[in-house]
Amino acid sequence: MSSQRDITVWVSVFFSCFFIQPSIHAKDSLGPGETLYYNQTLVSAGDVFELGFFSFTGWENQYLGVWFKDDKDKKPVWVANRDNHILDSSDYLSIRRDGNLVIVDESTANWIINSGSLSTTNNTIAKILDTGNLVLLDGDDDGKIIWQSFDYPTDTYLPGMKIGYSNSDSNNKKSWFLLSWSSPSVPSSGTYAFGVDRFNKSLFNVGRRGTGVYQPVGLGDGSSFRFFFQNSSEGFNFSLVSNPQEDYLTFNNMGDNFSAWFALDSNGYIIEYRKLQEGITREIHSPCDTSNSLGINSQGCLIPRPSMCDAGDGFFEHRGVKQISSIATVSATVGYGDCELICKNNCSCMAYSSVDDGGSCEFYYGDMNDLVSKMNAGNSSIYVRENGSQTSDNGRKRKLLVAIIVPVAVWYLMSCALVS
Repeated sequence: MSSQRDITVWVSVFFSCFFIQPSIHAKDSLGPGETLYYNQTLVSAGDVFELGFFSFTGWENQYLGVWFKDDKDKKPVWVANRDNHILDSSDYLSIRRDGNLVIVDESTANWIINSGSLSTTNNTIAKILDTGNLVLLDGDDDGKIIWQSFDYPTDTYLPGMKIGYSNSDSNNKKSWFLLSWSSPSVPSSGTYAFGVDRFNKSLFNVGRRGTGVYQPVGLGDGSSFRFFFQNSSEGFNFSLVSNPQEDYLTFNNMGDNFSAWFALDSNGYIIEYRKLQEGITREIHSPCDTSNSLGINSQGCLIPRPSMCDAGDGFFEHRGVKQISSIATVSATVGYGDCELICKNNCSCMAYSSVDDGGSCEFYYGDMNDLVSKMNAGNSSIYVRENGSQTSDNGRKRKLLVAIIVPVAVWYLMSCALVS
């Protein structure tokens, strides 16, 4: 009996090893000699943000980014190497012997993330904070911040970030502004920028890079600020800071149960995100929506008003296809945001695609059914014109689904007839 009891105890212990796991919190930091690979992440102490590698095309064009941990879409709010993507899944993040944070690429030179503020000590720690800020800390100086991602925003304006500029000497002068992505699936620097007006530090604009064309989207009165598309600043605590060292706008959320932030998308729209219990919602604001109510002279609307094309003015992204190079009739070397504008303003343009990491575009002119029939498997995206009245996601999906299913069904029925 004793031996049977012993066996029972050992069996219970054995199975408990499988079903009872200790609670281990994910790491939020990376120390000297430690590495972070493609399938690994760092998670902030409060489980708010996550840092890791991501890609929209399998193993190709990988980026290091930060996203909300509970965001099912894992939409990055910051990208470390937006203009320096890596191609090898064996590459990794590490703190080098000299204390700098680097992406180690086995095939080329290492890419230093904190190149704007290099470490002078080899005892450093990289840490992702609950604010979404990735910081490099000095282990020899009570955790002093050597470098932080909030000084290098990409397309997203998080609470605690700055938009503005420093007033230090020209050698060390900093500016903080947003740059849109090249396309919804390409994080490289895009067409549009959001920042402080060069001549009026209380005015904030969205502008098209390299053109001098801009649209005011917000104004401060010395202490407070609001975007023109907001009826009030309820929920947000905006602060305009002006001193001999810096001039900038920052904000925080009001209340523990409220979280919101802004992003500049690849078309020049400002996206207002709100994190609710049921998930993350977003509201799209066009700079043109406010052009008649600004009371401020601007250089015109960044995004033209909708055209009168019978086929509609919206475009639906269809992923998993080959590039339309073989059937495109026109190519242009412009940014992604301009691609949609060009196609939208020509009713004969039925689709476009962004190629070369958003550096150029291809346009398709022809029959829509012919385009659908030439869609093959691949890793690219094309943007197909849709009827403007069908704005819901379900409507868009049904339309494209019918366009794909009908030719396939006809082919199947014809095949059955031939076989019989």
